[in-house]
Amino acid sequence: MCADYQVFCEILVQRPVARSTIYLPSRMTAQDLEYMRVMAQQHFDRIMAVLKDMPRPMLLIIRYGNSCFVLVAVVEQSLVPYVCETGPEGHYTVNH
Repeated sequence: MCADYQVFCEILVQRPVARSTIYLPSRMTAQDLEYMRVMAQQHFDRIMAVLKDMPRPMLLIIRYGNSCFVLVAVVEQSLVPYVCETGPEGHYTVNH
């Protein structure tokens, strides 16, 4: 069994987990995106080893999670102009 817990956690949350705080923001920064791109390119063998060691039902859960992330992003972007204003640091406030 592979014991690469950092890669496993990054697969689950789909963002870097090495942070100075426990706060995991909902939006990735350009630096986070670059880290994930480099990680996928340079450590593909580690990622594949973790995925191969996962039970098959867990892979379905991760795939379902990916679908949810995409759906939320699409719906959020289509609704934002109608119901929200962008506040400081990109946070949304709901218009009443």
